[in-house]
Amino acid sequence: MSKRHHDNYEMSTRERILKVLSHTSNDFEVFELLEKFADVAQSKNDVMLLVDFLERNQNPIVRHEAAAQLLELARDKPMLMKRVKQKVLEALMKRASDDANVTSRHEAIEVLGYLGDEKAIPVLRPNLNHENEDIRYTARIALDVLQFRLDRKLNASELWKAIVDGRHLGT
Repeated sequence: MSKRHHDNYEMSTRERILKVLSHTSNDFEVFELLEKFADVAQSKNDVMLLVDFLERNQNPIVRHEAAAQLLELARDKPMLMKRVKQKVLEALMKRASDDANVTSRHEAIEVLGYLGDEKAIPVLRPNLNHENEDIRYTARIALDVLQFRLDRKLNASELWKAIVDGRHLGT
């Protein structure tokens, strides 16, 4: 086994993904690796890497995937988000209010709803009147999800259970 192959073998999946992400500008590679990223994320630095892609990447589909992975972390690994939640919210709110691309704006709006922080409400409301129908519908759902969470003090991972259990009907 060559030294290079051995070094890659010894590296964890997370380390290998981080190494490639730090050296590639290929959108396909970045997108594919981001799709796996929430599964391997272990630290606030990993969360901040997603924030960096959300804030700085020129490709709207990569920004969309970064936002989607932030939602996955909020659902599955909320402890990673705690210390950097404000920064995550700021990046998502910026994309939700002024991203010109419908796809990445939609995802930022959706994630803000699931994060359940009332600071997002003033950013989400203007999107109810956006010229794009998809943005309007996404904003309506995001505001409903956010309010549902706030009213019931639920974590993002508990939403589907609350709906299935009928707690949304006041039972």
